[in-house]
Amino acid sequence: MSSSELELETGLFLYERGLDLVEREDWDEALLRFERALDVFGRVGSEVEVSLCLKALGKIQGFLGKWDRAAEYFERDLEIQIRRKNEEEILSDTNLLVTYLAKSRNYERAISHLERVHSLFEKLGDKKSSANIQIYLGQVYEEGGDWKKALKYYEGALELGKNLDLPHTLKLESKIKELSQKFEVQIVGGVEVKPQTERYQKEVGKWREESGERLAAEPKVAREKVWIPQKVLGEGLRSNMIITYREFMEMGKEQALNLVLEGEITFFGRPEAFKGIVEKIRGTYIEVLVLAPNFDVGEPRRKISVPIDGETRTLQVRLTPRRLGRHKLFVEFYFQGVILQRVVADVFVKETPEEALETKRKVELSLYPDVDLDATLRIHHFQNRLYFHLFTRHAEELVQRGEFFGSSEIDPTTAERLLLHMRNIAFDKEQPQRVSTILTEIGRKAYSLIPKGIRDSIKYLNPRHLILATEDLFVPFELAYDEEDFLCLKHCLGKITLSENLDYRTPPPRMGAEKLRIKLVAAETRKETATREKEFLKRAQASELILAGTEKGDRDGFKKALSEGVDVIHIRCSVIFDEQQPTRTKLVLSDATMEMDEIEKIHIEGNPIIFADLHEETRERKGTGAKRFVGTAAIAKTFLTGGAAAVIAPLWEIPEDLASEVAMKFYEKIIPGEETLGTMMREIKKELKQRYPGTLWATFNLYGLPTLKIAK
Repeated sequence: MSSSELELETGLFLYERGLDLVEREDWDEALLRFERALDVFGRVGSEVEVSLCLKALGKIQGFLGKWDRAAEYFERDLEIQIRRKNEEEILSDTNLLVTYLAKSRNYERAISHLERVHSLFEKLGDKKSSANIQIYLGQVYEEGGDWKKALKYYEGALELGKNLDLPHTLKLESKIKELSQKFEVQIVGGVEVKPQTERYQKEVGKWREESGERLAAEPKVAREKVWIPQKVLGEGLRSNMIITYREFMEMGKEQALNLVLEGEITFFGRPEAFKGIVEKIRGTYIEVLVLAPNFDVGEPRRKISVPIDGETRTLQVRLTPRRLGRHKLFVEFYFQGVILQRVVADVFVKETPEEALETKRKVELSLYPDVDLDATLRIHHFQNRLYFHLFTRHAEELVQRGEFFGSSEIDPTTAERLLLHMRNIAFDKEQPQRVSTILTEIGRKAYSLIPKGIRDSIKYLNPRHLILATEDLFVPFELAYDEEDFLCLKHCLGKITLSENLDYRTPPPRMGAEKLRIKLVAAETRKETATREKEFLKRAQASELILAGTEKGDRDGFKKALSEGVDVIHIRCSVIFDEQQPTRTKLVLSDATMEMDEIEKIHIEGNPIIFADLHEETRERKGTGAKRFVGTAAIAKTFLTGGAAAVIAPLWEIPEDLASEVAMKFYEKIIPGEETLGTMMREIKKELKQRYPGTLWATFNLYGLPTLKIAK
């Protein structure tokens, strides 16, 4: 065997060894083997072997979040595929390459590659691939804020798709319509002006019905546009905040985000209670947190005192954009430790200045002086760092004793070790100590990510009610373990999973009526457990519950239950968790599956509690604990975004009889309604921990405010 043949054998051995290490999730060693194999193949191998190594290296770097490095490998592989005129591989490489470049906000490089590949497919006469590349171009231009060019490519792809009968391009019709309207829509005083006069009467009627005739102003029609005023929602003490910012910003130039808190306080409720409530908030303040990835922010956390004396309070936050393209600003408002509202604003950063388009948004802040929440721990994940802000109504007690802000690094090694433990977490009736050990290790790692100053502040406060607010679905901070106990057992803990694309408004602090109305939605083919739960609810009907009925577990029944305005919706169905994209979880109904983006479009009436008794579709397809944890969090986030006040859902699979027992305990606690929802869930967890060894106690997680009270 010649020396070159021996080297080739060595390269193949290194490559196969790298594949084995990928299976074991030993990423560092896998990268080392693939790099060495690439070096060997570069000397004695063919472009086929070189391509295999480049793809493997790119995918690992992309998985680890090193998007620039991943893009470099796929750029090299793309050159190989273009030389070989392998159209299928060109399309695949381009897709991954553009994905990584977009994640790192490198839009210009992405567009350059796409236009080159588009030109190549046009020369080759491959119209199907050309349509797909035009879709990618539209997505990149839209992400970068250039809507006109995005429209151009979307329209080109749609035309080709119709001629070639490509079903996936038909979805572009709604996207083109949405982008076309962006050129005409204006924001005036926080109210969207819509260029759709034909919907005028329908929209006005709907808003009047929902708001009980309480409109801020009469709707107006002007120049073929409809101006629908903001409605007044709910009851309580309310104030308005005006947010003004420039939608288009110049790279490197300092900009201002202006906030004006109006002095007029609106009160809906018993007039005699107004004076007492006002006195409670006299001298208090609203805290403002501005989160702006890819911007330098002068003072991201500020305070505005509540202007109950009729004056107006103003605040200006200075920020400087540091990266081109489309970005999001998050403006959040906190009062006495409660997150009142979160506003997501889109801005577009250009290299050269454009005509300044000033956007003005008006948001209504509901002040709850009697909320029992002691603190909110806000956790923001950006790149490889976690940023923590503690908001509390006991702030004065913490001065000189603790910290309100901190950050920590979550490097790839820490993330992978946490993921490895989470993959192995489950319910194990036969070996409860084994899974308890894994759960404790997960808790230790989660707790170690919280900065010491924040940990000390929480220990000093020892809050009864604590809420976690985060976009991060991965790190299970509710299971953090401080060597004494888990946070969700020490405190009445809830979790809000915020969306990166949608605003957030705190639901009312109370729900329910004299008798709670409960609706069951059962999509499971196995009825035994669901029947036991139903019989329990029927027996309870004689006391404090009303069984509002059982809906079929199909698409229509599910939608109907969410839109009827009941107090509790009990959903029992299977789910499919996607290993590669765990946020793309699907609910399995009796007639179809429903993805999260479809459920997001359903408006959930009445701010109900949703008890989601979820099971994997089949025993054979059961997945890892990490997949289930992220998938369940994605389900909860979707329901909370749609209007649910709280969601209770399982983090891992447990036997049906035990799931039924947890449900029974929940309804037994909720009937008296003497405690907050967080207190009820903590008591249930403690009872289960005493009775059953293992992880049963930690199975069901509470998403939403732990201070939610059941009205009686």
